[in-house]
Amino acid sequence: MFCTNCGKELPDDANYCLKCGHPQKQSAVARQPISSPATKYEICTLKVDIRSILWLWDRAKWEAWVGNSRIAQGGEYPFGSFKILQENMKLVSNLMSEGWEIMTTNETGAVMTMRRLKR
Repeated sequence: MFCTNCGKELPDDANYCLKCGHPQKQSAVARQPISSPATKYEICTLKVDIRSILWLWDRAKWEAWVGNSRIAQGGEYPFGSFKILQENMKLVSNLMSEGWEIMTTNETGAVMTMRRLKR
């Protein structure tokens, strides 16, 4: 199926467009607050912060940013460590429990975008 707003190709079970956030199904529209048809979202970007020493990647950690404010971060571990992936999963889980939902992930997995209704 394709987004009814921007035309992006979407999975058949998508409730919202992964590109523009536009609701795709009646059930998704029904969950939006009636008083706010043009719902506004906060956008959060998760990215890997890599610390280097002598031009070598040394340590890395996940950070979550809303605008210019860091709202959360994971632990710092050796770059390439399985712990980095675990920290990402823990950070994403914590953010989802606060109402954030995943919108996009880049092809390398180093950047993820999440959104939630503005409070």
